[in-house]
Amino acid sequence: MKKLFLILTLAAAFDGANAATFTTAGNGTEWSFKLLSQTEGSGVTAGNNEGEYVLDGTVVIAADDSFVLDDGITVLMAQGAELDLLGAARLTPANGARFTRAADGVVPRYVFCQSQRGDIVVRNVTFEYVGLKQYSDYLLSVDQCTFRYHEASMTNGSAALNIGGTGSVFVVSSLFEYNKRSAIGGAANNSCNVTIEGCKFYYNDQANLNYPQINLTAAEQVVIRRNEVIGDRSKTMGGGIAVSNLLGVAPDANTLIEFNRVVDNRYGIAIYSKQTAQVMHNVLINNNTETNPNNGGSGINVYDPQAAQYTTISGNRIEGHLWGVTVIGGKQVNLGRTDVDVTHRDYNPGMNVFVNNGNGGVLYDLYNNGTSTVYAQGNYWYGTEPTEAGIDEVIFHQADNPSLGEVIFLPAAGIATTGSSFDLNRDGAVNVGDVSTLYNRLTE
Repeated sequence: MKKLFLILTLAAAFDGANAATFTTAGNGTEWSFKLLSQTEGSGVTAGNNEGEYVLDGTVVIAADDSFVLDDGITVLMAQGAELDLLGAARLTPANGARFTRAADGVVPRYVFCQSQRGDIVVRNVTFEYVGLKQYSDYLLSVDQCTFRYHEASMTNGSAALNIGGTGSVFVVSSLFEYNKRSAIGGAANNSCNVTIEGCKFYYNDQANLNYPQINLTAAEQVVIRRNEVIGDRSKTMGGGIAVSNLLGVAPDANTLIEFNRVVDNRYGIAIYSKQTAQVMHNVLINNNTETNPNNGGSGINVYDPQAAQYTTISGNRIEGHLWGVTVIGGKQVNLGRTDVDVTHRDYNPGMNVFVNNGNGGVLYDLYNNGTSTVYAQGNYWYGTEPTEAGIDEVIFHQADNPSLGEVIFLPAAGIATTGSSFDLNRDGAVNVGDVSTLYNRLTE
């Protein structure tokens, strides 16, 4: 019985569910974990190893105080533990730092940035089982950080990096791997400007639920550029990239998704509801883990039954999906418009390359499941005949169902085959060549 009592006591030491909240005095002090561990009642104590600190409860750094993250430390966070930053903060340890859970089965909350004193930069920090969240009118820069094993719950949010608070601004360049749900995401009623560039997303949505690895609400400016988004093929539900405006919280939303490599997810890229979106120069391969073609499996999905979305799709490689591009609604969906002068606002060289997209023994490079006319000129279609009849075989539109809109696909750039390779220039031109050139550029 004595041994059992000791085990239960140890577990209770890491259970912050009933721990108190410690708020700093707001007298201009610069706090750190070392100083907190020396302060009675803070809920922070030194760990068993050098450079370790245990956070049991909630620590709030007041708006008139500041916080600096100690270099080289590990912070063990107990059940429900939280670090709440209202003041100025520097989380840029030269030799790194790590937040992790205090024991197996423990679910901490997050590091919560609510700065009222300026931008916050987080650099060289590893978050394991612990989320990072911001609600602030300032910028949060997340650079060279690692997020892994985030549990996702009512306690610590649905994403490892939780985008929150309309008015917040995020700039992200980090590694996200093996998180239970989305790597980056937030609530549908929060609209935040976001730039995600040069990130690695590996095997997120380990819970195998309907969450994309990047799950954003549309905003005045969303940029997703030069990232690698690789799915776990044993998980059939996790998508690649999704930007949505389902609640209409961003009336003037602009989305740019370019030069990304998206492979082995349930779908590649999904654009939902009212926004102006550009999807350009991406490599989308085998995003087909969806087992029911009626539920997903598109390389690019435009979903806009309210017909309020303007979408330009140009210079992408779309290969090995259940559907190449699917369109439901859309005010104007432009996969290529070459019958107008290059100075015309609707001009688009097309230059999308479709290879082996289909299901049930039928090829579907483009499926127009709406009533709007879709321009798709200047593209490379999968097949053997560079004729109108040959290309029409891989496009589903008004010719197949009179209730649907027409797809105008001539003139075409040519026919793609399984062995096709190419390089995409930043001006949208396609050069036949070694596809590794593009892959290397995306992952530099």
